[in-house]
Amino acid sequence: MELLVKLFSSEELKEGEGIIQYLLDKGLVPKLIEKLDPTLPDSVHFHSGQVLLGITSIARNFGPKNLVLEQLKSSYLTSKILEHMVKANAPNINSTLIAGLSVLLDVIQRALGFMNEGYCLSLCQGFGNCY
Repeated sequence: MELLVKLFSSEELKEGEGIIQYLLDKGLVPKLIEKLDPTLPDSVHFHSGQVLLGITSIARNFGPKNLVLEQLKSSYLTSKILEHMVKANAPNINSTLIAGLSVLLDVIQRALGFMNEGYCLSLCQGFGNCY
């Protein structure tokens, strides 16, 4: 999984130009979301969630649009994440919930421009104890 993050980072090199678009065209994001299936091991959920968070962060540095974020915002992929998160009696639902929520919260924060963690914390504190 770390290799995927490194590949995304290579976009900044002349030799790596276009790698993000290539990986997205090959269906990387939907394949990572499928790894959130609660029948898979906890470690798979953790790693796929971390890669999704990592590549979303890296992709924002290249081009006017964050191509990964645009895919994650689609109703189809958001529905797939939620579908995995609500599978009843699945063996590893807890790790799916954690990874899925992490990805969805990141998408919401980036989509709304709430990149400032301090702002999010102060907003949360305004509603009482969030934890």
